[in-house]
Amino acid sequence: MILEILSQLLQKNLNRVISLNLHKSADKLLQFLLLANENKDNEKTQLDINELTESEYREWYENIFQLKYLQDLLNEKLIEIIIHQPNDVQVFYLNQSSKRSEININQFDLNLSLDIFATIKKKQFSFEIPFCSFQSNFNGIDCRLSIAHQSINKTNCHKLYCRKVANHILPLSIFQNHPSTGSVIEKLVEKKYNVLISGATASGKTSLIRTILSQIKEQEHLVIIEDTKELDIREKNTTHLLSREGQTNDIKNFCHHLLRMRPDRIILGEIRSEEVIPLLLNLNCGHKGLFATIHANSAIDTIERIATLIAIYGRELNITYTQTISLICQNIDFIVHMKDGKISEIINILGNQEQKVHYDTIY
Repeated sequence: MILEILSQLLQKNLNRVISLNLHKSADKLLQFLLLANENKDNEKTQLDINELTESEYREWYENIFQLKYLQDLLNEKLIEIIIHQPNDVQVFYLNQSSKRSEININQFDLNLSLDIFATIKKKQFSFEIPFCSFQSNFNGIDCRLSIAHQSINKTNCHKLYCRKVANHILPLSIFQNHPSTGSVIEKLVEKKYNVLISGATASGKTSLIRTILSQIKEQEHLVIIEDTKELDIREKNTTHLLSREGQTNDIKNFCHHLLRMRPDRIILGEIRSEEVIPLLLNLNCGHKGLFATIHANSAIDTIERIATLIAIYGRELNITYTQTISLICQNIDFIVHMKDGKISEIINILGNQEQKVHYDTIY
């Protein structure tokens, strides 16, 4: 009961707590909440400090302000956590297995902790803006957190989606379903082909690109473009462009200016919208050495996916579907498709005849 009173007092005085930086000190916060409680007229909410043990308060404080309940789940083997409710948590691992779990926090405090964390990160998160996303670090583990507001969930509970950002490089053999695929990837790097890596969410696309980047010669100038910092694996001869939070045109603008940076390699974290137009137009100038990821159901479906993006965002180009397919086939050499953390397909794009794509299946 006493922790519930603390949570309610904190919620009512949250703006003052954050503005005075009281959230940075467990002792100062407790003093403030006790004083706030003494100033209340309602006797039923009076706190008896003797009922509160040091360990109980510390755990409450760490859950509310440091997301201890999330940190307790994080380890090297997992890749993603989804907190639906305190008693309904999904944890996903590198080996593609998953399990159900629970966290030691009630629903009110879970909502409160996420409201506070978004506020500390200076993100707008409310009924009017029910979704926000940001990067954070817990005990040396970089994570991308996304929060969905309780107003759009029938459970009246905020949902937390936590994806661990890879900070290590895996050996190429980890991604192989067949011994020959590793040598194929090495050849694609050596010959500077334009390569797309396709797959579903958490299929291993970004992890494979990190491994590929580690094999590129250090004297080559890399231009890396992404919206979440995941590919910063080296410091020298690298231009790393990171989109600003809420600036939806950044990736597109970066792609417009690519060739002025004289890249030896272009690395695009993900093709998802209007950046596809300047990217392909740059490739059409003869540039080689692209690696980019894209969501698609299969290697060959990736062509259709890009064509759809061009149709949506490239109306000003005024080109036919056949011309679109031709543009893609002229500038993309190989597509590597990922599934469950492994390379499941590799195809070589040979060209097209009208709307039919011609390709060789390498693997």
